[in-house]
Amino acid sequence: MLADTELEDLRTRYVAAVPGYQQIVDHVVKQLASAVGHRGVNLVTIDGRVKDTSSFVKKLMRKDYASPWAEMRDKAGVRVTTVYAADVAIVDVAIANEFEVLYREDKREQLAPDHFDYIGLHFEIAVPIGDGLSKDDRVCEVQVRTETETAWANASHDLLYKAPVEPGPEIKRGLHRLLALVELFDLEVTRTREAIMSHTTYKEGRLLLGLEQAFLDLVAHRSDPELSRHVIDALRPVIPSLDWDEYRRLLDPFITDNRPKLVRIYADYLADDRNPLISQPESLLVFERIEHDRFRLAERWAQVLPA
Repeated sequence: MLADTELEDLRTRYVAAVPGYQQIVDHVVKQLASAVGHRGVNLVTIDGRVKDTSSFVKKLMRKDYASPWAEMRDKAGVRVTTVYAADVAIVDVAIANEFEVLYREDKREQLAPDHFDYIGLHFEIAVPIGDGLSKDDRVCEVQVRTETETAWANASHDLLYKAPVEPGPEIKRGLHRLLALVELFDLEVTRTREAIMSHTTYKEGRLLLGLEQAFLDLVAHRSDPELSRHVIDALRPVIPSLDWDEYRRLLDPFITDNRPKLVRIYADYLADDRNPLISQPESLLVFERIEHDRFRLAERWAQVLPA
């Protein structure tokens, strides 16, 4: 147990370090959002927090640390929540490429059959910024989970950490059912998504997904999928092919030839609300059609969309 003076010294040290840890969190969130977006992953929640001082002190009180400051590694924390289980692997690669990984653990692989802890990926990464912090202190914890795994983490924390005794057999069976449902839900979402995207009548969906991935590679920005579907449906007569594999034979060379110009356009106008379509993936289709079939595009546009 820490003496009162030790606890107060650690608290004072932590208060002084908080601004540095906030810099770390802001840096990791921004860099990770860009890296994940450029890899074509949309609809991801990335949020961060610096452990508040009260939580810091309380954790010191309940943990038997030999070296309290060095052993508490979650002072800065970032959580990445994906919609699809397949995207967890993409985020995993992004973290490995963008940061110096000090520690990585796949909680699902490590979880014993009779345990019910968090599931997902857990990292500790070294971060090159953080005013007032030593190199050893510039560490950020990163958790990567699906939305379903996050729901399980929240429920299991409330159910198990507050339990005064070891759960009995009936409670354990219930927990096993809940954990199985988490895995089953993510598996069924993946299976259903693949079935929908491979269906012969879902050409527009595959086209939109392809445009999203190409757009995110350039700009890493969230878009409005309902507007995308509306614009693609309105411009259907002037789109050379709704089959993504066919259309990308036109789009890929166009992006390659014009990449620097496209990057500049998005950088200059993305935040300009007078140009709402600039922040949409179908803007790539519009740019490509302007170059290759501008007169038919203009005629169709005047019939179905605001000038």
